[in-house]
Amino acid sequence: AVVSTQSTGMHERGINMRYLGSIAKALEESAEKNHNYAICLSAMVVRGAKQAFKQYIIDIPGQQLAGATAHFLNCLVNGHDRHKSTSGDNSPPASTGASKKKKKKKKKKK
Repeated sequence: AVVSTQSTGMHERGINMRYLGSIAKALEESAEKNHNYAICLSAMVVRGAKQAFKQYIIDIPGQQLAGATAHFLNCLVNGHDRHKSTSGDNSPPASTGASKKKKKKKKKKK
């Protein structure tokens, strides 16, 4: 089985990977977003994460590298700061008010 990567395919056609953003922009503006657009976005995220990870692990001692790697990947995949509360702790996001509605219904039934 022949495995072709995006970078290999682009290089075979004489396109440097630094043009990945331009290619994604051109695909985004097309009438129909196809899987190539998603692949370009994924590649850009992974490449950026790779650079960030290299900077992140520079000062990490060897015995803490496994834990630091797991932490970085958890933050990357789970979007660690996406649900961070304004108080700065990692508590779950505030409720939408559904529980207040239930309490009001209970009071009305009494």
